[in-house]
Amino acid sequence: MRVVRKIIVHASGHSGDDFRRIDARHKKRGLRRIGFHYVIAENGELTRGRALAEAGAHCLGYNADSVGVCLCGNGLPTEWQMRKLHGVIRRLIRRFPNAKPFRVGELDPWSSDSLTIRFDERSGG
Repeated sequence: MRVVRKIIVHASGHSGDDFRRIDARHKKRGLRRIGFHYVIAENGELTRGRALAEAGAHCLGYNADSVGVCLCGNGLPTEWQMRKLHGVIRRLIRRFPNAKPFRVGELDPWSSDSLTIRFDERSGG
């Protein structure tokens, strides 16, 4: 199993987005498949993307030691997304105890990060 130090949370930037649409956009950019490990739809539905054992393709310079989670939508998460996100982060931290959550904009200054969430003391909440 690879070492995971970061859980990087993204917003898809498109209201009404879903796993299928994000996967298609990533393939159009030349990826074999979606670059995220998890996608959380606006209704809270969780879809797994890449296997955790595989590096993602979601945050240049950080893919090797991170897990990518994408919230569908324009950056203002729904209550259902936040509940699911907290659960995903808790499970990932149990599996990877040294992992800390970040918004993509905290790591990649060139990202179009529109997320309106904060992580309390990097605890996942």
